[in-house]
Amino acid sequence: MTEQVTLTLPDSLAQRVHEVATLTQRPLEEVLLEWLRRGSVEPVNSNGSLEAIAPLSHQIPASTESRYPLRGLPLQMSEDFDAPMPELWESLGE
Repeated sequence: MTEQVTLTLPDSLAQRVHEVATLTQRPLEEVLLEWLRRGSVEPVNSNGSLEAIAPLSHQIPASTESRYPLRGLPLQMSEDFDAPMPELWESLGE
């Protein structure tokens, strides 16, 4: 069973749907149906709305950041980082 529904979308949302449909080369209806299906299985905000829930990175408490002081610092690897290490493999084989 299907039901036909007419929606009036805000300009910003309509523009986003058009962008996604163009990028994925899919019909607008298909993109909207996918979004509706996702919204029906994803959690709802605490106020009961289906607005996008903030990414997990924005939900990490500040107290957690103090336990990970290196988070966000640039990663520096030595030039021989991916060099073969036969000594390691030999010691693991014994």
